[in-house]
Amino acid sequence: MSTELLFRGLSLEIGNLKELFRQAEEAFAKRGYPHMIYAASGQTGLPFFETRHSTTPDSWRAHYEANDYYFDDPIVREFLGARKPFLWSDVPRKGRGKLIMDEASTAGLTCGLTIPIRGDEDGLAAVSLSGRDTNPTPNEIRDLEGLALTFNSLFHRLKPLAVQKDFDLRDREIECLQWVAVGKTSEMIAEILGIKKQTVDGYIRDAILKLGAKGRPAAVVKALINQIIVKNPTSTPYK
Repeated sequence: MSTELLFRGLSLEIGNLKELFRQAEEAFAKRGYPHMIYAASGQTGLPFFETRHSTTPDSWRAHYEANDYYFDDPIVREFLGARKPFLWSDVPRKGRGKLIMDEASTAGLTCGLTIPIRGDEDGLAAVSLSGRDTNPTPNEIRDLEGLALTFNSLFHRLKPLAVQKDFDLRDREIECLQWVAVGKTSEMIAEILGIKKQTVDGYIRDAILKLGAKGRPAAVVKALINQIIVKNPTSTPYK
């Protein structure tokens, strides 16, 4: 008998991003939304968003990018000031904005709903859903918002693991880099870990190469941005 913990169709014990995206797609599709976009701004303070995951048609994404629709997209503009979920049908649109929404509807992105996620670890984030025949009810919106927030939390729990795997850093390389981030020299790290200074230098050198960085400071910054290490550890690293 399965004892897996589930919340609105998402496993709270999920182990990788690929499976998280699959479960989220399935959960939103069961609620009538075959298309989802998950995007975040990063800590730039600017209204630019990285699409982390999208199930919108490839043809629509290519058309959107080819026509530079981002800066005139009324949904993006509405989201920047939104504090709660909003229906696309409630968003004012005129001129090029109306053209974008009309073309989106023709592409199958109908009855859209955008769920802002404030306080996201990477800045602003949002889950946008579309493809239904009718707009959701208030109760359905509350359910969808809970699902989106859970999905976002699980993403942040799994993202550091995925990044570490992508860069293929070994535990010792990460450990030495974390010590560098808190101001320790190779000699200090060697004493702490009980290994030779040359070994520490080797671990750090390998980490720098794998991260594609130029020097220790750049490697630390890249590791921080990608959540491989933390800026202010709550306890002594790895002790």
